[in-house]
Amino acid sequence: MAKQMAPSLTPEAAAYRKEIARLERECQRLHLEAIRASEGHRASERQQKDTLHKVTQELSRQKFIADQLSHKVKSYELKLETATRRCEEATAKLSRTDASYRQRLTVVEEPGPAPQVLRYDAHHRRVLPIPRADDHDQALVQTLQSVEDQRAALKKQNGDLETKCAELAAECTVLQEKVGAREAEIERLSGQLETHGRTVESIMAEHQTEHNQAVMLSLQEQIRFLHVQLEQTEDALRSKTGEHAVLAERYERLYRQQQRLHSVPGASGTAKEPTVQPTSPCPPMSGYSHTPPPTAGGAVASPVENRRPSENDGVSPASAVPPERDAQPAAGSKQSDDQQ
Repeated sequence: MAKQMAPSLTPEAAAYRKEIARLERECQRLHLEAIRASEGHRASERQQKDTLHKVTQELSRQKFIADQLSHKVKSYELKLETATRRCEEATAKLSRTDASYRQRLTVVEEPGPAPQVLRYDAHHRRVLPIPRADDHDQALVQTLQSVEDQRAALKKQNGDLETKCAELAAECTVLQEKVGAREAEIERLSGQLETHGRTVESIMAEHQTEHNQAVMLSLQEQIRFLHVQLEQTEDALRSKTGEHAVLAERYERLYRQQQRLHSVPGASGTAKEPTVQPTSPCPPMSGYSHTPPPTAGGAVASPVENRRPSENDGVSPASAVPPERDAQPAAGSKQSDDQQ
């Protein structure tokens, strides 16, 4: 009978167990989402570190290129200074200035000397001509012209070098502006990393993680509450099972007492005891109600009919009568004994 009472509370416990299993699955899913969010946050942090490292490397490379270009500009300036100094030294050696050069060239207007006729002596040796003032001036003019040509070539080279220096200076300015912009961007990014250190995705992931943790805490509270309810239900089930066993024992005791009262024979032996067939089981006691399980035919069997007679009873199941119905026949048999 204790086992018959257990199925009545089993669906409720099964429902609680299903709810606990569902909440545990939800808790595991939220835990996995929190783990994925934390992994995504760590991946974004690694990506930010890699980006910062790449930007730092690019800045170092740009600085190296700027240093190389500045070194080239300095070398070109040094070459220009060397060429200018040599030109000035050559001019100082000739003790001439630009004005004297031009004045001398404008003064010399007559054509060059006639070609010299080579003369030889008796021994077939060449006789060198005696230098004249005109020849000396002509040689000086040729020297000055060659020096002027060299000076023009040096000026042209100087102009080319100045143009290249201007281009390199403009390029250096552009590179310095780029380097300054990169440094400002790096400072801004480093400031963001130092102050915040988080991107929008990481912030959203942290908020989602906090929300998931709050949901997990609430689910854990619900699980604990359901565990408490399940324990209370199991305690109530055990108490009901104990009460059912006590009531079953009382019922068995009353039934045996009824059988003993019914099996007592009359004093004269002639009075025939009325046979009362049981039509219904014993009425339910206070605080206890139990419906017997249906039989194979679908009819509800009474506890007396389902019970098998033992050897100690000494009576057949048909003679089993509830104590309430046996009270009246017992009183009639007592009156017949008094009359005798």
